[in-house]
Amino acid sequence: MSGAFSRRSVASVSEAHRQHRPPAQASCSRASTLNAIPESTDYLYPGQLFVSSEPSAVMTILGSCVAVCLWDRKAGVGGLSHYLLPEGIGKGMSAHRYGNLAIPELIRRILAIGARSNALQAKIFGGACLNVDGVSRLSAKNIEFARTYLAEAQIAIVAEDVGGSQGRKLVFRIPDGEAWVKAV
Repeated sequence: MSGAFSRRSVASVSEAHRQHRPPAQASCSRASTLNAIPESTDYLYPGQLFVSSEPSAVMTILGSCVAVCLWDRKAGVGGLSHYLLPEGIGKGMSAHRYGNLAIPELIRRILAIGARSNALQAKIFGGACLNVDGVSRLSAKNIEFARTYLAEAQIAIVAEDVGGSQGRKLVFRIPDGEAWVKAV
């Protein structure tokens, strides 16, 4: 993609224990409401970003990888990243596979379409330990990276559904930040 961003864009690129913060219960709906998901839902593959200033919904499937959802309710914009590894180097289409490149780019793109940095809120999902050698450490590192980066960027995490031993199907709605999660 060039430097210009459409109002709704998907950037091509590729992909312990359950922990809840108190707001997570009220801010993340479980599987029973998955039937209420809008029909026009975009799919986000691992290593991609999604940003929109239009009402929209985006779905992704998470294992040990993590999705960071950001939105500014008042500005009506938001998006999410789906990264596979906490840190790495990458250029072009491989860059958003890494949290250290995906999250800053997500923030940059959301600000470019009208969000205010002091109004951004975050939800994080994923980081399941899928019983594969080394994945438990990777999933924990993915979760910790998201928490640390967002804290340093002074973006409040208002809900999370992370860890555990099952993958997740996530649907995130812009502009209100509503999220639906189902174990898979």
